[in-house]
Amino acid sequence: MVEVALSYAWQQACEKVGVSGLKMHEGTKHSMATRLKALGADDRVLAALAGDRDPRSIEKYAKLEPATIASALKRLRETKSE
Repeated sequence: MVEVALSYAWQQACEKVGVSGLKMHEGTKHSMATRLKALGADDRVLAALAGDRDPRSIEKYAKLEPATIASALKRLRETKSE
């Protein structure tokens, strides 16, 4: 019952934003991987959570957010000035 409700809610949300053909598993897999990557999770952890055997396969799901890149550059500047 819960699965059906989640699936229905997912389809409604996709329709609302004009996305078609995206299954809930794939959509949430991308979001989860991208968010955990931004938090610094290791690719091996992300691959395990996504059900992938090869950590390199997570690259197609985990996208780097601009804020993550900016944060890394900021840390680099801070360590350089020490």
